[in-house]
Amino acid sequence: MPQDVLEVADHEKDTEITQIGGIETPREFTILERDREELPIVGHRGFGEKTVSQHRLGQELVSVQNEIVGLETSLGAGADTLEIDFARTKDGKLVTAHLTPLQKIDQTQEEYLKEHPEALTAEESFDWLLHQDPEVKLYVEMKSNDIELSELVNNARSAVTKAAEKDKDLPSKVPEAEITERTNKLLERIMVYSTNNDFIPKFLEEKKKLGLTTNHVKLWWISHGLASKETIDSVNEVNKTAGTPESRVYGVEQGMMPLGTEQMLKLQDTFAEDLLGKLGLNIDLDSLKEVVEYAHSLDTKFITGTVDNIEWIRKLIEVIGVDGVVPNNPIDLEMAGIKRPSWEQKLEPARDEEGKTYTPPSVKERVEAANRKRSDYRIHQARTALEEIANN
Repeated sequence: MPQDVLEVADHEKDTEITQIGGIETPREFTILERDREELPIVGHRGFGEKTVSQHRLGQELVSVQNEIVGLETSLGAGADTLEIDFARTKDGKLVTAHLTPLQKIDQTQEEYLKEHPEALTAEESFDWLLHQDPEVKLYVEMKSNDIELSELVNNARSAVTKAAEKDKDLPSKVPEAEITERTNKLLERIMVYSTNNDFIPKFLEEKKKLGLTTNHVKLWWISHGLASKETIDSVNEVNKTAGTPESRVYGVEQGMMPLGTEQMLKLQDTFAEDLLGKLGLNIDLDSLKEVVEYAHSLDTKFITGTVDNIEWIRKLIEVIGVDGVVPNNPIDLEMAGIKRPSWEQKLEPARDEEGKTYTPPSVKERVEAANRKRSDYRIHQARTALEEIANN
């Protein structure tokens, strides 16, 4: 077997864990099959970040994050779980937008969408999800700390209601029980998180009132710093105090180390471990494996984000045993040798009656209007140029 092919034998795993950051990226990996229940393939902000795999594949580095084309592209690249960001506009409404903690949207929803026509409202996001394969899920980061669970539920219900009213197989007045059932099925395909974990007890309390379970709008706890058993204990304590046996935190994401997971692993390669240890930044991957196993013992999922190095992606999945890795480009998982048991498990974007990829009607109108405006502007420019030539 060629030396540049990764194959981690059982007796080698313990010794290789601490070498994760120092090994050169191999050109190919042995195949590691994982079905969708074992390991979701996640696209960060849909698709469009400048990533290692894009560079290797020679792709044009065009950012389409948090836009409908990014969601479609991510599915085409093999993803089945699409991470997006919800932020609040000046008039209190939700749109897809990536903001830093200090940023705010100083525009109304109408103004923002006019400037970013392919961005989505919360209702449009859920409408798009509703029309996709039932295996497609949304993983929503809430960039505004005041978002309430009822707000998400109401937007999902509105999307379901409008779609049901157009369903020719349903009566003209759709029964409320049918709407509720369809809404609950959609909510099972939505997951949420925030860098501020204070939202979790509030959401668990709302879940009690709404009669929702763990699987409805799954809640993820974000680890600030390297996750430890104490992190998992904190999650378990919140489950005991604010949750119920039927409604609890679904999982933990290791996603808030200083500079991000990948950058911290690079630092560990560069600086002495004892120095990082004094700063509280040392990454003990053997301990991380124990944390993941401890989380699993308490029926809690554990994922890691954001990581683009395919060597680390493979190690985190195969050696550490995480339940998922969030790369910017889902192609990274395929390059790391992560495959579905069958090609049929790859999902494709839904299509409308004309055979085009499904776009919520309001988004289609907005994009067409923006394209007309661009076209009119270009025509105006051309006419102006011709007039200048004629006059000269």
